[in-house]
Amino acid sequence: MHENLVMICITAFTAVFSLLALLAAVMEGITRLAAAPATATVKKAAPPAASSPKATPAPSVATHDQARIAAISSAYRRLFPDKSVIHIEEIG
Repeated sequence: MHENLVMICITAFTAVFSLLALLAAVMEGITRLAAAPATATVKKAAPPAASSPKATPAPSVATHDQARIAAISSAYRRLFPDKSVIHIEEIG
């Protein structure tokens, strides 16, 4: 009885491991086929003019965009407390 149980466990482990390896290979292939072009780059923002006030989003910006801007600013402030976000540009 125990030999049978051990064989069942080994077979199940091998089957699951093989299936996960196959899925990983498929995901790798899909990622390579649907990869973004390598020419996409992040543009650095020019520093604001000394006389201009701190950049703020336009009043017409949607609420979800304001939430994204707040989240990005908050995360950046935690990582770099002495810096501030002055320009956010969506690429793509």
